[in-house]
Amino acid sequence: NVTRLEVGPKTFVKQDHEKVLLGPEGMLIIPPRHYAVIDNPAVRDKDGQVVIDANGQVKLLHSDVDIRFAQEPFPLYPGETLKQNVTP
Repeated sequence: NVTRLEVGPKTFVKQDHEKVLLGPEGMLIIPPRHYAVIDNPAVRDKDGQVVIDANGQVKLLHSDVDIRFAQEPFPLYPGETLKQNVTP
């Protein structure tokens, strides 16, 4: 089974063999001078793009944490969790 994330706004049409696990969710917004702690962050390449494996799954850095500061709104990819809420 492969879980993927669709980022929009866009119209999503699921195929017959697909199942929707979660509905639309908001992106994570970190205001200036705040931070959030992400558990099991996605692997990113040198250009900052998320790395996808041969099966279409997002590669994760298991048992690792990522501290993210103010930036553009971003989604949490499958497997990433918000370990600590946005904190000043």
